Amino acid sequence: MSTKKLGGQSFCITGKLSMPRNEFQKLIKENGGQFAVGVSSKLDHLICGEDSGSKRDKAESLGISIISEEEFMDML
Repeated sequence: MSTKKLGGQSFCITGKLSMPRNEFQKLIKENGGQFAVGVSSKLDHLICGEDSGSKRDKAESLGISIISEEEFMDML
């Protein structure tokens, strides 16, 4: 069942997380969000795990919301 909890917001992933990336992609799409491969000014949120690098730096420089895996799960 598809829901719209994420309301079309876009998400990108960086760093080490507790689940494989494709599981996060599935959760994002199932909940009405969009998955982005890279960070750009059009991105809404960057989900950061351990050892995040250049994607986090770019998101910070663009003023994009940086959230933890736990914060993302709370959005669902």
